[in-house]
Amino acid sequence: MIGRVAFVWIWALWAGACHQADPDQPAVDRDPALAAFDEDLRRAPLCQLEDAMAALEGRDDLRAIDQRRALDLAWRNRGPAELSLEIGPELAADQHDRERGLREAWLLEHGAYSWDNLDPEAQLEPRPPGLSLTWLVLAHDLPLARNQHPFETPWVRDYFERKSWYTPRTGSLYLSYIDKVQLERLEAELEGLDAATLQAWRDSLPRPGMSDAEAQLEDRLAERLLAGGSVTGDPR
Repeated sequence: MIGRVAFVWIWALWAGACHQADPDQPAVDRDPALAAFDEDLRRAPLCQLEDAMAALEGRDDLRAIDQRRALDLAWRNRGPAELSLEIGPELAADQHDRERGLREAWLLEHGAYSWDNLDPEAQLEPRPPGLSLTWLVLAHDLPLARNQHPFETPWVRDYFERKSWYTPRTGSLYLSYIDKVQLERLEAELEGLDAATLQAWRDSLPRPGMSDAEAQLEDRLAERLLAGGSVTGDPR
């Protein structure tokens, strides 16, 4: 009996030694969205990113997950100026056509910006036909939420915390080109609301179909804008 216990104990030690984690393996509690982001990757040609992503196909180890996330960030976080169709000396001549095709596709997808280009799981309700300050604020803050930005405004925080994909955390934001365009467009739309429009909107509240709470929120947002204050969670 003692011999059998000793054997099991020795076997367990041996099995544990054989299955120790790779010392180079990232820790389980790492933050791949931030730690794995590499500025050099962001400047890499798209064909190199595509090749690197293909090489990771079929792998689900932690290192591959981190590398795949870094490549995804590198693909998204650039602007049209960085993807000029002029191919530099970083690529061999036989890669130019492939790179140019990838850049044309990228520019077509991101240049034709629309709400449909956003993550479908992160979509807001369809835009109301009339003015809705609540919708404009949430549409503006959506890219920040998708990048896990924490919000201090209770009603905004409560809205996004109901989304399964939202896990707020502190740290730097790595906004994609689409994210930045959305922020700029919605910010311009909010700033473009003149005092007469905002006051007329306040006077018309509550609108048909609005709850008292919804009308009160619209009124507070309009009042804040009239006073020159900010109504968004933009950290800039």
